[in-house]
Amino acid sequence: MKEKFKVISELSTLLNKFNSEAAQLRILDKILPELFGSETVVEQKDSGKPGKKSGRKKPNLKKGKSSPDVTKKKVGTKGQKGRPGQKELLMILVADGYFDKPRTSKEVVDHIKHNLAHTFTVSELTSTFARLTRDKVLSRARNESGQYKYTRT
Repeated sequence: MKEKFKVISELSTLLNKFNSEAAQLRILDKILPELFGSETVVEQKDSGKPGKKSGRKKPNLKKGKSSPDVTKKKVGTKGQKGRPGQKELLMILVADGYFDKPRTSKEVVDHIKHNLAHTFTVSELTSTFARLTRDKVLSRARNESGQYKYTRT
């Protein structure tokens, strides 16, 4: 019996050198069956000691609720959104010739709101205007009040 405690003591100092608990457990799974026989290790695993549970968490099913249905999950793919994005709307306006005449971002927001029935703020469209300007779809110039006016290039 003293020999087993001595082996366990040496084994514990060796295992504590590993930072990873997972590595420690893997080493124990390999070494303990050889030292003490496989029956002892199985008994320790099934002893019901409190500890960290492993594996996936079971869904919480309360009274009156059915199990979760994975077939009802929505898959987020492009083209299935409820409304077009800022870039798509601005590209529609470019294609329709709306930017043949210089327009401020406020004018564009008002046009989208009244004619296309989509509500955006000026700040929501600012980055899209900048991107389309960098991509040379639109060009911009400041007007007398310092605001940018956008036109098609």
